[in-house]
Amino acid sequence: MPEPRQSLVDIGGNQHAPWVRMLDEEMTLPDLSLAGEVFYNDCDTSTREWATARLAPQCKSAFAAPVARPAWHEVPSTYIVCARDAAIPPDLQRTLFAPRAERTIELDTGHSPFLSQPAVLAHALEASL
Repeated sequence: MPEPRQSLVDIGGNQHAPWVRMLDEEMTLPDLSLAGEVFYNDCDTSTREWATARLAPQCKSAFAAPVARPAWHEVPSTYIVCARDAAIPPDLQRTLFAPRAERTIELDTGHSPFLSQPAVLAHALEASL
């Protein structure tokens, strides 16, 4: 949830997250040797392997381009703090991102609750409406 004219790289102190690998001048890819623990640390082994196998290169501008008009400034939003997240530190989520949302929910999950605990996530979102 960046502020206007802020990018994710800006939030990260002008550098990409340590798990981002630059493939060339334009494309990135998560470090596949770390992806299971970073993104899917609370998923079962088969889900972890399935999800990691589907990671694909992404344009670095997704991380480095400033956001001109963040939707959360105009659209009511809910921030899900993932208490066991290994990609975005939970304390950063709680202190920087969550206060920007209208509502905050904290789940005892890793970075991808939509894979590890989809029913818990769906119920929490539904209850927040």
